[in-house]
Amino acid sequence: MLTRLLNVVRRPTILIAFIQHRLHKLLEVFYAKYDSTFQYSSVDRVLFIDCGSNLGQGYSWFSKFFSQNNIDFELFEPNPNCHKLLEEIADVKSGKVKLNKGGIGIKDEQVKFYGLDDSEGGIFSQGGSVQIDHNLKFYDKSQRNFIEVTIFNFSGYLEEKAKKYDKIIVKMDIEGAEVDLLESMINDSTINFIDVLYVEFHSQFQDSKLSKITEIRENDIKKKIKRQAKPLLRIWH
Repeated sequence: MLTRLLNVVRRPTILIAFIQHRLHKLLEVFYAKYDSTFQYSSVDRVLFIDCGSNLGQGYSWFSKFFSQNNIDFELFEPNPNCHKLLEEIADVKSGKVKLNKGGIGIKDEQVKFYGLDDSEGGIFSQGGSVQIDHNLKFYDKSQRNFIEVTIFNFSGYLEEKAKKYDKIIVKMDIEGAEVDLLESMINDSTINFIDVLYVEFHSQFQDSKLSKITEIRENDIKKKIKRQAKPLLRIWH
């Protein structure tokens, strides 16, 4: 342990990255506590949507904070390999939490889903994506296998849910597909159906040339959202 600590101290870039990671984790906890306490009242009907549920890790974490009786949860997961295990979550099994067996996107469609090879994390990989260019920092897209998955029109879904709920909170971790979707939602103003948005961006996983282009788009999305009254933007891990 001491040797590892000394190695970190001797290499400033590792130390800086470690400190930034720890600070970001603390910030995530702060925002989750703040948002779950102050962003709605006890009489509001609240929907928390977990987009990119994988095996339920996000739901397990957020449900510790957003635990009030006036909050409903829905999960979206496109990877069919994960569905059986998600169905075994007690709250899903009881019907308290709804599982949508598909991902989110600009329109209803069947698309190719990449990143489930053994070398990429296997059939339950957290890096599975509808974007063939996702994770190109590590993998050659010409060799990537795929399966077919279902994608739902997220803007249409939100429009229907907004008729029923007073507040909508979204966690969006969809492995690179968030850029196209958020740009579309900003353009048609359906982003305004969301009150708080926790989003993970993924340009850092692309090869260097594409990563720079995507990062510009990500920063533009952040600026446009921050100029609006809502949603409140929280950068997720």
